[in-house]
Amino acid sequence: MYDSISDDLNNIWIYTDRGIVKFDGISYSVYTLEVGLADNTNTYFMEGQDSKLWLSGFNRDPQK
Repeated sequence: MYDSISDDLNNIWIYTDRGIVKFDGISYSVYTLEVGLADNTNTYFMEGQDSKLWLSGFNRDPQK
């Protein structure tokens, strides 16, 4: 686990070297390359305009 961020809907997003995990207070969802993530290793998250989350993969440019 590198770090985590909480969005404006109170979801907790955890970024790791094996994908991204979202916790909504009840259940977990895991996002990886297999479901469309550009890179499994993500090192930076930022919440932008309109509550969009931006991330930067270890080997990639920031993706939406």
